[in-house]
Amino acid sequence: MFAVLLPLPWNPIYAGIASLLTGAASTLLCRPDLTRNTLSGGVLMLLLYVVFLLGLRLLWPGYIEAVWNLPELIPWRPGGLPLEELLFGFGFGMYWSSAYEHITWRRNDEPTPHAVELDTNSTRLQNAADPG
Repeated sequence: MFAVLLPLPWNPIYAGIASLLTGAASTLLCRPDLTRNTLSGGVLMLLLYVVFLLGLRLLWPGYIEAVWNLPELIPWRPGGLPLEELLFGFGFGMYWSSAYEHITWRRNDEPTPHAVELDTNSTRLQNAADPG
């Protein structure tokens, strides 16, 4: 998707955002059971990215204005942060948060080996505590 959109006459970040969101939407169409992982991954990555960008603004004032090509981006900047960066962080989190489960076709309700061990141990503890 990115290779198809990149030659268009727009800023490359828009091709990246569109590709990440398209990939996440494709995952949700193929694996609706990953909806919670996908959305929560997007929100968590967005929050982490906001913390990073705010830290960047705090520690190096003027860095974003000096390095980002702000005149080419949408003028609305929530908290002084480029909207495109926030969308990129959200899209990146949505796309990558469920990539492992999607590629391996692992389901969310499958227990991990540690969960099986803990469940087995808790059953043994419960049986030991209740002799009857």
